[in-house]
Amino acid sequence: MTKRVRDTGRKAKRIRDTGGRAKRVSSNQVAKALGAERVGKAEDRPVFSLAGLYRELGERLRSTGGRPALEGTTRRQKIPISEADWEELEHLSESLSEQGTRASPGQIASVLLHQMLTNLDPAEAEELLKKKA
Repeated sequence: MTKRVRDTGRKAKRIRDTGGRAKRVSSNQVAKALGAERVGKAEDRPVFSLAGLYRELGERLRSTGGRPALEGTTRRQKIPISEADWEELEHLSESLSEQGTRASPGQIASVLLHQMLTNLDPAEAEELLKKKA
């Protein structure tokens, strides 16, 4: 059995990047540069794919020096959620971080909830409830 050696030396000083951040390029700028045209708005479609979620977060996350904030949000609300759902949100957060978008699990949940609420049709829901009764 080998003896574990413990490093008791001084910790290395943390390196911080103090250089300027690269300017964010909007999807409109990319479309113009490629000669593409818009065929709809992101708000018209629900975000059901990781690529769609990544795009929506890229458009709405804004940094002013600290952790990027989700543009358009004004409230911080406690919402009951299962442990499994939270773990899935954490997994999505890690996956998006690997792609360059640092969004918290709560920010991801906010975007998904917003998209679902935006695409709800109250008349359709009422019809479904009537059929069920």
